[in-house]
Amino acid sequence: MSRATWARLTALCVLALATTACATLPQPTKVQDFGAAVSTTAGIFREAVSANRALAIRANQESQAQAYIRRRPYTLTETGDYTAVLVKADAQLAALAALEQYGKAITLAADQGVVDKLEQASVRLGEAAGGLVIAASPVAIPVAGPALKLTSRGVGFLLGNAYAGEIQAVLVARNASVKKLAEELDLSLEALGALLGAQLDQFEIERMATLDVIRRDRRVDALRLDGAYRTARTDLEGARALLSSLAKYKAALRALTEAHDALAKGEGSSEVAVRRFVALANDLADVLKAVRAAQ
Repeated sequence: MSRATWARLTALCVLALATTACATLPQPTKVQDFGAAVSTTAGIFREAVSANRALAIRANQESQAQAYIRRRPYTLTETGDYTAVLVKADAQLAALAALEQYGKAITLAADQGVVDKLEQASVRLGEAAGGLVIAASPVAIPVAGPALKLTSRGVGFLLGNAYAGEIQAVLVARNASVKKLAEELDLSLEALGALLGAQLDQFEIERMATLDVIRRDRRVDALRLDGAYRTARTDLEGARALLSSLAKYKAALRALTEAHDALAKGEGSSEVAVRRFVALANDLADVLKAVRAAQ
């Protein structure tokens, strides 16, 4: 076969591949939005884990404060019983970190064509989904091999994004991992939400008991009583806001799975799915700001 004939056949093959891939390869801006939203959603789960420890400590502090005000024996450290309600979420946090890095790598790949970092993040995401997360684990075999890179980049050039095909390959390869991680985080979140609700109720009881002790002291004037009451209200606002946001987080996890699945499959509804996920992620970001402000 002559070089000219080979060149024509190669060009026809690439063109045919590009024609079939046009409907499936994700648009860079859409992928960027998706990746940024993945990173945004990570904060709420971390905040919930932090709130678990904070509420346990604060409830313990209230009981010690009551003893101090009543001139009874007290301590300036947490008593042993507070640790009974602390959750162990190392695996979930590691999985969440892998998912967050995956989202950031997707954004970087779509914006600047930095695909190697996406492959590394993709491998760690797969490890997390398999329960094999190690803090500084070596990067395994890349998801997209040399042949796939060459073909997908050739198609990508014709579509206006040299790395679109490679990004698509990673999305497809990690679709099941993203779904599994989202399901596991959802289950963990359900249990954590129930625990936080019980902790918040207990903290409120202890906080009210402290206010009652202060109010029984006739030396405390109305102005100081008012200040103590308002401070107690503020103490509870941040935890309540966080607890109410967990329902949105569950919805965001579902939207994350649907958007990733639509992008991986190249469905026409992917734009709608990504927009829905981005909107929920932005809502969560606003809630997180409010929670931190209240705290």
